[in-house]
Amino acid sequence: MLILDGRVEENTAQAFVRAHLPGGYADDFLLTPLGVQNAAGPLADQGVNGFAALVGLDGLQALRPDVIVMTGESDAVQRQLAEALARHPDLAGSVPALANHALVSLPAYYDSAVVDYPLILGRWAAAFTSLIEG
Repeated sequence: MLILDGRVEENTAQAFVRAHLPGGYADDFLLTPLGVQNAAGPLADQGVNGFAALVGLDGLQALRPDVIVMTGESDAVQRQLAEALARHPDLAGSVPALANHALVSLPAYYDSAVVDYPLILGRWAAAFTSLIEG
């Protein structure tokens, strides 16, 4: 699984995407409880504070995620995915998450809202149940 966090710059409307790296809040509070492995390990050497900034999503083939979760402003991730697919149409068949349409938009969790954690974890669990059964 690959978690991509999107942000759209207000002044320029430019889309930015960063990947959640293994060992961060997403792993501790979402992926590990769900028994899921983070696919962003190869990006660890590019990371700062648990995230790796991505310049485009052309490198998805090397990560081969089976699921892509979009957090933050999902439209930023969707725009960058569309741009990458326009440049490299073969990504649609060579990246399992894209080939299987296993993309989902979910809330991120940063351990700052303990009261919200059960709800957020529940949404992630429901999404994965749907992906597995679908």
